Amino acid sequence: MGVVYKAEDAELGLFAERLCQVHVSEVNSASQHDRLSFSAVLAFEQVSNLIPGQTPLIIESRVQAQEIDPEIESVKRAIFRDASALMSA
Repeated sequence: MGVVYKAEDAELGLFAERLCQVHVSEVNSASQHDRLSFSAVLAFEQVSNLIPGQTPLIIESRVQAQEIDPEIESVKRAIFRDASALMSA
């Protein structure tokens, strides 16, 4: 997620009910998914209130097995909602 502008916030609010899923990810300069950085968590926090609670979250981070739980915790901080909305593959 890049820098969030107020116009984008308004657009997301207008079409929130049409969201089928949200891909929670950070993409590096090589176009590969990485763990969420602190700045990515902050960016998602800015719009998380506009994402309906029933919208599935797809976590695309490439992590080792021992890093799964900490990454899920980062997503929970970024997009606060009921933990049941976070499903594992």
